Amino acid sequence: MGCVLASQHRETHGAAGVCLTHPGELVLISHEGDHWGLPAARPEGNEQPEETLVREILEEACALVTGYRLLGFSRSLCIEGHERGLVLVQSYWRAEVMVQPYEPRFEVRHRRLIPAAQALNVVRDPDRAGTRVALRALREAGIC
Repeated sequence: MGCVLASQHRETHGAAGVCLTHPGELVLISHEGDHWGLPAARPEGNEQPEETLVREILEEACALVTGYRLLGFSRSLCIEGHERGLVLVQSYWRAEVMVQPYEPRFEVRHRRLIPAAQALNVVRDPDRAGTRVALRALREAGIC
C-alpha cells in the first residue's frame, strides 16, 4: 500500500513498538528475512492502542511487554488499494519486553535481537517512508 503524509487526523489504526530487552537488545521482526522492522499491527475489535501493542508484540515477536510509554503518532494517506483515501494514524511506543522462545505462528516468520546501537544499520522497511518513520521512532525512544 502506498502512503503519503496527510494533514487530517481520523482515528488510531494501529500500534508499533520499539521493543527493548533488559540487556539492551532491540527486538526486530521480518516477514521474509530481508527487511527488518518494528512489531506493528492494527487493532482487533475495540482494542485501545496499548492493547494492540501488547497483543501484537506477543504474536509477532513472542515477547511479553513489561512496560511501555507513548512516543508519538504518524499519519499517512493511502493512495492506492482498497483503502485509497483513508488517513491512517499509527501510534509508536517504547516497550520493555521479555523475549520468549520464538515460535512463528502468524505472518511474521523471523525475529532478530540486535544490540540497540546497531539499529540504524539494520532497520529497513520495503517502503522508504516506513523506514524514515521507524528511524524517527528509534530516536524518540532514545536508541539512536
